[in-house]
Amino acid sequence: MLRVSRRLRLLGVYLLTAALAVPATLAWAGGEATPKTPATTTTVKKPAVKKPVVRKPTAQQKFMIEGRKLYKEYCGKCHALKVANSAGFGGPTTEPGPSFNDVRVNYRRSINAVVESIGGHETISKKMTFKEIEDVSRYTAIVTKKNPLPGTVAYG
Repeated sequence: MLRVSRRLRLLGVYLLTAALAVPATLAWAGGEATPKTPATTTTVKKPAVKKPVVRKPTAQQKFMIEGRKLYKEYCGKCHALKVANSAGFGGPTTEPGPSFNDVRVNYRRSINAVVESIGGHETISKKMTFKEIEDVSRYTAIVTKKNPLPGTVAYG
C-alpha cells in the first residue's frame, strides 16, 4: 500500500477546495466559470405578439343583440327566456306570462298577441313601435325555433 505524507494530503485538500470554490463563487456573483466566445453565443428571437383580430358584428349578430335588448325591456319582465337572460316574474300590475324556454314561439302569433292586445299585452302594445314588435317577434322566433313545444296564443 502506498503511503502519502501528511503534507501531500493537505495540499490535495486545498487544491480540491480551490477547484470547487472558484466556479461556485463566480456563479454566486453572477459571472461565468468559462467565458463564452462570440462564436458560441446565440440570440433567441422572440415571436411577434399577434394582436387579436377585432371583427365587426355582422348584420345578423347586430340584430340578435338588439332583439335581445328589446326582449329584456318589453317581454322579459313577464316571459322567461333563458337565452335572453330574463326570468319573467311579472310586474306590479301584471301576472307572469308563460315561459318560452320550452315553447316554439311563432313569429306571426307573437305579433298578433301584442298588436291585438291578447292576454295582457294591452300596455306593451302602446309602448312599442311596430318595428320593435316585428324585431322582437323575429328574435323570439329565431331563438325558440328548436324548442319542443309549439306555442299557442292564450286569450285571457
